[in-house]
Amino acid sequence: METNLTSTASGSDTTIIDSALTMAQFAGFALGPEGLIVAGGAAILQTIFHSLLSSEQKTIPIAEQLDKVLTSELTAEKIRESLASFKQTYAWFREYYENAWNEDLDDSAELKDFEANLNLALGPNSNFLFFITLLEDPEYDVVGFTAFLLGASLHIVLLKVDLIIKSSSRQVKNTPALQVLIDTLGEYVDQANNTNTKIQGEISKRIGQVTDVQQNNGSYSFTDKGKGPNGTVYNYNDEESAKIGREAALELLQAQLNLKYYHGRPDKAQATINEWKSTKTQYEGYKDGSNN
Repeated sequence: METNLTSTASGSDTTIIDSALTMAQFAGFALGPEGLIVAGGAAILQTIFHSLLSSEQKTIPIAEQLDKVLTSELTAEKIRESLASFKQTYAWFREYYENAWNEDLDDSAELKDFEANLNLALGPNSNFLFFITLLEDPEYDVVGFTAFLLGASLHIVLLKVDLIIKSSSRQVKNTPALQVLIDTLGEYVDQANNTNTKIQGEISKRIGQVTDVQQNNGSYSFTDKGKGPNGTVYNYNDEESAKIGREAALELLQAQLNLKYYHGRPDKAQATINEWKSTKTQYEGYKDGSNN
């Protein structure tokens, strides 16, 4: 009989899902149908990264932290290769975000450099976008789900920044970049929901491998058919102890599955998707005039 049923989840495992939710929250800041008009130079970057992306500075993990989490589970060669491009884009965004809180971004050359890198990240040959596309593939969508949530959230933020820059001289609703943002949000919401459904199916299937408590020759037991090559039997002297043991085993198994698929925080995964939905609704309102 096993008596030590404990979880071994560590705090570092939540880094990537926390980052995904933070990025999704950044993308959801209100802009308004008239957009953001900022006069001259890189002042627009200061406004975007400091005043609008967050009312208070939030910690964004450095690339090394992301590397530790992402490379531990994304082992396919082409995923690991494109991961480098994702981290490069992520680090570039993070640098501007940090600088907006620590110093003025007031150099026009800096704005030009930022726009050039933004165009590369969002362009048709973008390795950053290739990374996200790979994570939408059925071969990688489940194992890379939290990485997808982070990558997609960063993409949405970059599209939002692009929209602000392009609409700084006209209304948001008259800027083609608005429809691109709406369409991308719709794609990512559908992708995330579909993958989440697959994950929930995998979780239910695994949970279903734990049998009910059964009586046999005066003792009580349940079996986890998914643990070990031939399953694992847990034996108890009385029915009540067996039921308590089974509930503890199920609780631990659920925690392990949440750690495997959601880095321990399925609630934050769902919150990220909900942020995307809310942002999509908000910007559809700008387009059709209901938010005017």
